Amino acid sequence: MSAQLPEEDHAWQDQSWLRERRSLSLVGQAAFAVGRAGDTLGLIVVGGLSTLLIGVLLVCLLIAALNGSLIATLLMLAAIAGVVFTFVSFRRRTRQVAVRRETQAVLAGSDVNAELASLEAERIQKLAHLTLKAGASLSPPLRQKLNAAATSTRDALRSTAAGGVLTREAHDARQAADDDLPSALTAYQSLRVTGSDLAYGEVLLAEQLSLIERRMRAISDAQAQQHTRKLEAGRRYLSVKYGEGGDLKPEETPPDDQRAR
Repeated sequence: MSAQLPEEDHAWQDQSWLRERRSLSLVGQAAFAVGRAGDTLGLIVVGGLSTLLIGVLLVCLLIAALNGSLIATLLMLAAIAGVVFTFVSFRRRTRQVAVRRETQAVLAGSDVNAELASLEAERIQKLAHLTLKAGASLSPPLRQKLNAAATSTRDALRSTAAGGVLTREAHDARQAADDDLPSALTAYQSLRVTGSDLAYGEVLLAEQLSLIERRMRAISDAQAQQHTRKLEAGRRYLSVKYGEGGDLKPEETPPDDQRAR
């Protein structure tokens, strides 16, 4: 039993992700909301003042027209046109600022969403909650297997989500997080309630967790190999493109002093 303790400690070294929480930029959201509110308030205030000023100018224009003063009438008309032009310019500038702010927010949101999608944050958060909740009632060996299965599922979710394509591997990883692990744990918890044949139930749960872990590790390894092949292909392409030639591996590249000779 003592020989298994280091393995269990090692298995739980990666438990920090179980307590991760999705950090939303509340400051950014508040700044965006305040900016939009400021734009709306500015339009209301400037629009109200413009309307009031135009009303006063119209009254003055009417008085000037009744008095037959051509210069005063022209001045009032110019003033009204100036007020209208100022309001339209302010409104256009406000719209430009709003569009720029929304564009920045969309770009920032896209970066955050891409990161969250690449990490399958929603599923990982649910998976962490499920693992912590179910693991609290499991025996240490089962808890170790659950943590290993959940961690490998998390890694598979991350590796398959990076491409943005729903492949067979991505489907299996999502199924493991959404259905396979929850179903296995729910069935075991139901068996614990009845209290019948609990030892055999632990064996079955351990086997399911091992199957999930192996499949998820295979997915992660396959994705890693795929990315490695892409890097190797890119290196070979650049070697041909820039005239280096050969097909040396990075560790086989001669040092600078040998190449100088």
